[in-house]
Amino acid sequence: MQAFVDEAAEHNFSLAKTVVSAVRSSRARYRLSPKTDLAVVVKAPAQDVAALKEQAAFIQNVGRVSSFEVAEAPQKPAGSVSVTDAGLEMYVVLGELVDLVAESQRLQKDLESAKKELSGVERTLANQGFVAKAAPEVIEKKRARAEELTTLVAQLEQQIADFS
Repeated sequence: MQAFVDEAAEHNFSLAKTVVSAVRSSRARYRLSPKTDLAVVVKAPAQDVAALKEQAAFIQNVGRVSSFEVAEAPQKPAGSVSVTDAGLEMYVVLGELVDLVAESQRLQKDLESAKKELSGVERTLANQGFVAKAAPEVIEKKRARAEELTTLVAQLEQQIADFS
């Protein structure tokens, strides 16, 4: 079976899949219709630029990408958000489709709310009286929630940074 595995083809497909996934997740994150075509600019290492150019038609068709550009050091387009994954930095151009100021304000509000909740959960976990008396399941649930909130805060901060 090993003779039928083409490592280069699998790597190239993985790159294309990463770009399509970034475009789709950006649509979902900013509440855009899955049918909305978006422009994408990808910053990739030299060895991946050619592979992504070969996959351009596939990426445009499957990812509903209106224009696709890949280079080692492209400029970040105005009105775009960046998504980093698998060694690629993808700039998804949202332009006029999303009110970036309103979105930034909404994200800031969500961030403040998440930080406030995280602070409360951390205060509860720091309370030795609570930890001594609470059931282990309750403590574990609070710790899991603290982890979720920490991840959410980091994601929101990254999204807000994308707008600058």
